[in-house]
Formats: sequence, C-alpha cells, structure tokens
Amino acid sequence: MNVDTLALTIGQASSQYGNIEDYMRNFPTSCPFKCKYTSEWKTANIVFSNVGKTHPIHTYKTQLWVGTYWESLENYPAKSYNYNYSLSYSIESTFPNFRMISDTFVVHHLNQTPLVSFTKKKQSAQASVWISNCGAKNRRLDVVRSLKKENISFASYGQCLRNAHTTDDKIETSKKHLFMFAFENSNCVDYVTEKVFHALMAGTVPVYMGTKSVLRSVPGHSMIHVDHFQTHSSLSKYLHYLANNETAYGEYFNWRQHELPHKILRKLKSARQFGSDAWKCNLCQTLHEQRGQSSHKRPFRYYSKWDRPRERS
Repeated sequence: MNVDTLALTIGQASSQYGNIEDYMRNFPTSCPFKCKYTSEWKTANIVFSNVGKTHPIHTYKTQLWVGTYWESLENYPAKSYNYNYSLSYSIESTFPNFRMISDTFVVHHLNQTPLVSFTKKKQSAQASVWISNCGAKNRRLDVVRSLKKENISFASYGQCLRNAHTTDDKIETSKKHLFMFAFENSNCVDYVTEKVFHALMAGTVPVYMGTKSVLRSVPGHSMIHVDHFQTHSSLSKYLHYLANNETAYGEYFNWRQHELPHKILRKLKSARQFGSDAWKCNLCQTLHEQRGQSSHKRPFRYYSKWDRPRERS
C-alpha cells in the first residue's frame, strides 16, 4: 500500500526546534516516493504526535503513528507507548534530530573565541553556574552546594544560588572561568542540551551532570563527568588539582587542534539536513518501505528507555 499522506495531530505537536508541521509541508515533487501533507489526521496514513500530550488513536488498522519529543521523558513522561516510530533527540529514534548540537556547537566559530589564559582564569571564581530551574529532580543544586563545601568557588549567573552578575553573554562570561557546571535538569538517556556545548564553545572545561551518553556527542577528553567520581569530595579534589596544574588543565583543549571525531561530524551533518528536501525525501521513502512490512510495531524493548528514564549503570 502506498503512503501518500503525512499528517500531524493539530495542536499536539512540539514546537521546540521548529514545529514539525512546518517540516511536513511542500514535499519535493522530485522525491522517488510521494508524500503530501494533510490536516485530516483521522484519514491520514501517518500521524506525527507529541508523546507527552497525546494518546494515539489509530482510526484504522494500518495507520502509523510517529511519537515526537524534545524534552526529557523524566520531566515530561510519555502518555502512551502505542507508537510505531519516533522522532526525537535520541540516537535510537527512527528519525533522530540533533538540532540541540548543531544550534550551539558551531565549529567554524571555535577559533573566533580565543582561549583565555590559565593565569587570567585563575583570577575569577573557578566555575561559572547557569541554573534557573531550582527544582530539578536530579537535585543538581545539591552537587553545587557539596562542591562549595569542598572550597570550589563559583559564580552563579542564573536564578539559583545567584551570587554574580554580568552584562556579557554566556559564552563571553564563561570563558573567564576554569570550569562551567553544565548540569542538566534530568539524567534522562540521550538527553543532552546546549549546556555542555556552550562550555566547549567558550573555551572552558564543562563539568557535566546528566546522561552518560553525552560522550557520544563531545570530543574525547574535553569534559569532566560528575558520575565518573564516586564522591563529590573526590571530584572536588580533581578540580583543585586541575586548577593548580596548567599542563593537565590544558590537555582538555587538545581536541581543538584536531578534526572532530566522525561520530560528531555525522551528527552535525544529520542536524544540518533536518527539514531539508533531502531529509523529507528520505523520511517519505522510509515510511513507504516500513509500511510495506508485515509487522511495523517496534518491539517493546525499544521503548524500555521511556520506562527507565534514568540510567542504572
């Protein structure tokens, strides 16, 4: 059966990183497989819908639903698992979207932000903090407080624990500090936001709290993960060591002298193509091909990460 219509559940699509509806309009006539947009979701072959807002209602047996999400599934749980495919920031999505990376990690801008010297950075608080959601479930502020007790100094420019002010933007301000506390509001699998990339762009060392899968998206030896230390005390000792060892600290910037790893270049290329004619044609072809399969339901293990939004390892 041909797939000739793609539809969105009106009013239930996520608008973050662009409304999905905007990407579905005007499919190129040159695509080898044909798709078109319609607002009539009940009769559409394919329905794209925000998993945090919608319970899929399959109006006929062969209708397919694609679940979309951009936020942490820990903070915005899926209302249903009854989706055939997914479009999200997860690398395991049917249609992954890595705009979170490409919108912030602009490679050709790296050399436009020269590194501040180690000596000059030591004249400022050791870390910058940019947290304005003070009630995150992963209790990230507790980590900040613990490090403070271990004499890690910080300048907090967000609404939480605020003790500093700046008239410069985040990049310009953060580059004056040795570290940036890049703490996510959730440790959800694959949920990596702009925070760690702001630090990399600024030329400071991100101290990251969040998913371990962040390592798939950053250069090697470019960041410090909170979970790699058994205690906050051991983490603070390492930060103090770096703050007093220019050579060891400088090794966190060696990645700037080399081409980015292929794993990152692939994600950046994929992100740039998102919403393009080529992307639309590929999406249309994939849905055509999947619709012809005898069974298009994903095994439930695919959605097991929605059940366990926080990693166990």
